[in-house]
Amino acid sequence: MANILADAEGSRGASLHRGVEDPDSVTLIVEWDSVEAHTVLTREPQFGSFGEAIGPYLAGQPEVRHVEVVA
Repeated sequence: MANILADAEGSRGASLHRGVEDPDSVTLIVEWDSVEAHTVLTREPQFGSFGEAIGPYLAGQPEVRHVEVVA
């Protein structure tokens, strides 16, 4: 999974975090150069491989949010 994100154009890195109070929850944080860089990846063939790799960590449809650092 990490190599798919690391090799993606515009990716700055990724990390997967498990909840301390809720160990069944995970948060994937991916840093991108832009929202467009992320959306380009979703149209690439290797995105299917990413979905297969992260699938075991998901209990349902993932919630995707684009955020920016403010402090």
